[in-house]
Amino acid sequence: MSEQDIDRIAEQLADKLESRCGVCTLSTEEQEEIKSLLRTKKSSVRVFLWLIGALVVWILKDVYLWTIGHLAFK
Repeated sequence: MSEQDIDRIAEQLADKLESRCGVCTLSTEEQEEIKSLLRTKKSSVRVFLWLIGALVVWILKDVYLWTIGHLAFK
């Protein structure tokens, strides 16, 4: 997600709040905090995917070593 996507999502959120309440009640600081939360979510998802990828590689390595070990001794 690029900075442009984050800004677009924040603007859409402000538009939805404005359509429901008649006016966007978020201050500039609050809008910046929302953008920061979206960036944090992006980072969290990236870290989660790296961890899952590392776990999958580790499992595949163990399966490979187990298979090779059992084939070599028979």
